[in-house]
Amino acid sequence: MEPDTGILIREGKLKEAVAEATKQAEAGEPEGQYQLGLFYWHGMILTQNYFESMKWLTLASLADHKRAKAARLIAIRSIEEATVKKVIDWARARLLKQANEGDERAFQLLSASFMPEFGFENLSDAYFWSAIAVAIGQNEARRRRDELVKELSAAELAKAQDKTAIWYTKWKETKAQQ
Repeated sequence: MEPDTGILIREGKLKEAVAEATKQAEAGEPEGQYQLGLFYWHGMILTQNYFESMKWLTLASLADHKRAKAARLIAIRSIEEATVKKVIDWARARLLKQANEGDERAFQLLSASFMPEFGFENLSDAYFWSAIAVAIGQNEARRRRDELVKELSAAELAKAQDKTAIWYTKWKETKAQQ
């Protein structure tokens, strides 16, 4: 069983807690991402770095981690909008890489990254990533995709569906070759 970051913190084992949070964060675990974001935000063991903090809090928030969402909303008030944009761009690039490496959950997280609560909204791209997630069997994404259909014009929807079909076909071909 992996050590619990919270227990390590309460025991005063901060270096071990940071190491465990880092390991979990890199593995895509939202709780580890949240904890690592807090370590960076507060400068505990790690050098205080709001950009790094926001990166990890954003990834955890995209995975619907409630405390990370709350912390991100508070933290976002303390940084420049350009930094927030860099963070979301970083998160999207990371998620796309994970998706291309076979992490199918990353498609749903990519969709979430284009929703209004994460700023820099693009409902057409949110639909696109949700549709991809559904196409590969992520049924949890179906609700978001179906809600987004109502938000897009017929032309936007047609364009997003065409983009989805093209991307999905290429993705399937790549997966078949692996």
